Amino acid sequence: MSDRDQDSLPSSKFQVSGSTSQGPSLSNPEAGTRRPGLDSSRAKRAWVGLALLILTLTGALALFRERLWLTGKHQPITVVQRPSAAVAQPMAEPPALSGGQGTELTVQLSREDQQMIGVETTPVTYRMLVKKIDAVGKIDYDERKIAYVSSRIAGRLDKLYVNYTGTRVEKGQPLALIYSPDLVATQREYLLAVETFERVKDSRIKEVAESAGSLVEAARNRLLLWGVTEDQIAKLQAEPRDHFQTPIYAPIGGTVIEKMALEGKYVTEGEALFKVADLSTVWMQADIYEFELPWVKVGQAVEITAPSYPGKTFKGTVSFIDPMLNPQTRTVKVRVEIPNSEATLKPQMFVTAKLQASLGERTLAVPKSAVLDTGLRQIVYLDSGSGLYQGREVTLGPQADGYYPVIKGLAEGDRVVTAGNFLIDSQAQLGGAGMGMPSMGEPGRMAAAEKGEPRGEKRAELKITLSTKPKSPVVGKNRFTITIADAKGKPVNDAKVLLTNSMPSMPGMPGGMSIEAEATRVAEGEYEAQVQLVMAGPWKIVVVATRPGKPSTSATFNLNAK
Repeated sequence: MSDRDQDSLPSSKFQVSGSTSQGPSLSNPEAGTRRPGLDSSRAKRAWVGLALLILTLTGALALFRERLWLTGKHQPITVVQRPSAAVAQPMAEPPALSGGQGTELTVQLSREDQQMIGVETTPVTYRMLVKKIDAVGKIDYDERKIAYVSSRIAGRLDKLYVNYTGTRVEKGQPLALIYSPDLVATQREYLLAVETFERVKDSRIKEVAESAGSLVEAARNRLLLWGVTEDQIAKLQAEPRDHFQTPIYAPIGGTVIEKMALEGKYVTEGEALFKVADLSTVWMQADIYEFELPWVKVGQAVEITAPSYPGKTFKGTVSFIDPMLNPQTRTVKVRVEIPNSEATLKPQMFVTAKLQASLGERTLAVPKSAVLDTGLRQIVYLDSGSGLYQGREVTLGPQADGYYPVIKGLAEGDRVVTAGNFLIDSQAQLGGAGMGMPSMGEPGRMAAAEKGEPRGEKRAELKITLSTKPKSPVVGKNRFTITIADAKGKPVNDAKVLLTNSMPSMPGMPGGMSIEAEATRVAEGEYEAQVQLVMAGPWKIVVVATRPGKPSTSATFNLNAK
């Protein structure tokens, strides 16, 4: 006897005659005899056991329904049967829509189906949209307000007035004293030139006076180039003596951020001694993703917050957008200029930037939750009334404030699905465009389903039929046989077959019920699955067959378990 025959219901009969010591045999009816009393006792025990099992399952399900109703978790009950390896495969791409105006994806839902998947709709309206961008940035120095303090002559640093980093200095404040033999020699040359000029300035020979004046001017310019100020030159001329030490002054006011000078150190001409930065204005370097760049403009206002100062907001302005993009992070550096008169913001401090850009006063917008983005196109489902939902391809602008501005495909007042649209789209793929979701309670469709008529995709590549054993499904164990053939009628043996058996919501079970089973191939083009239907009533069976390298084909059937 085959395995399939062993799974038959207890109603099967055997013809037995004769007797033998080896007991009854199906292949040899005369090999032995049955004892009627013993067979009757075994049959009774089997039926009693089956009845107890059904009562136990029914009681457990009723208790689970009661707890589910009391806790308010109205979610579908899912029972998964997996006798073999997983067979779920990605569904095929939905049928193409016609340029944003077609409505090829059409789904019809009953009121029970709408409640079960939680369909919600909202009208498309004009609204004020503001694009908000959040970015992380870091505080940096204003490069325009950084200066080096360097030695203009070679010499020795005899004294430092600023001897540690971080000292605040004012413009013109002396920072160090330097002794330079070259500077002392130039001072003497200048004094000698001034003395000579005073002697010959009244000479009758014009060239002599001019020559002495040029020597004074040359020595004076040399002192100025070496960092001696006009006041120092005037003081030198008023007090004609050697000034062995000359102060070095701060070119700008700010904070000493680097100190290279040491007292007693010999320095060369042009050697840097200090680095001073003015922190009254700082920069923030923010990273903006490339898809957000259209919303960022030079001169745009920015709000900056820092974790160090909770509740405090700093104002800034976009001053520069880097022309180069970072290929690793796909971001662009945006520079924001921030007033910082109290030096509250410190360089290298991390902050958060918030930018806003308005799209205009009146923009037709659709909620983000209503849009299904496949990567190649964007689809919304419109509520046409009476449970009819139509898919439409639309053209949208960049997302702003939880909405998409509508460029093409929608008009003001259109009602779009904002919740449950993913399940509607899935049904459109399973049931085919224009087929709709079958209602569980429609006798005509149920009769067609009992005859094995598939409800598949609009352009199904496979022919799928379904039969059950027993012929009328019962509560408990049922064998579903699926026959699959290609367009030419040739049996298909390489398909992965998944069955989804669902029951709509009803009093005591508001979320409905779903049972999944995987079918295995048993013959040429024939697949079987054992399905345990736990309660009587209408069931919808969706069969999905997937062949390697080809799109899935589905068929929908309606059955009634008794």
